[in-house]
Amino acid sequence: MLIARLDSWGLAILEQCFTVLGKKLNDALGLQKGSTASSYVKLYAAFALSGFIHTGGDLMVGARGYLGTSMAFFLANALAITFEDGVIAIGRRLGINGPTKWTKRLGYAWVFVWFYIVAPLHVGVMARLPGVIAEELIPFSITRTYAPSFVYVVSLYSHRFATLMGHAE
Repeated sequence: MLIARLDSWGLAILEQCFTVLGKKLNDALGLQKGSTASSYVKLYAAFALSGFIHTGGDLMVGARGYLGTSMAFFLANALAITFEDGVIAIGRRLGINGPTKWTKRLGYAWVFVWFYIVAPLHVGVMARLPGVIAEELIPFSITRTYAPSFVYVVSLYSHRFATLMGHAE
């Protein structure tokens, strides 16, 4: 019970840090509180900060090609939430209002599939380090085929966004 309380206390502090960053960005951009744009700025700021924090772990792993995969993982999750919002908006236009038994089941299935696809971005390289996993657990993986392309697309669009904002090298 004590560990659970300490855990939630620590998460509350992190949530405050992430929220403050998003609010500061919204103020700097002049976005109206409660607008869709301000919600997405807070979402992406929180996931980018989390990705940045986890990039320290990328450095500690020391595996070639691993640096930056945490950032791609966290930004991919922000993109997935944006995609979910779009699907929900389409559902509302089609007359599906509020969560139903079937939309909840679809949501759980989506989360399972999404993490099956994206988890290798975060742990895939670590799992291939010598001594971590001696053999393949399953003989196939969709993610080994598509994850490298996904990382490339995320990094490409991140660079284009940075270029548009005047921050690219």
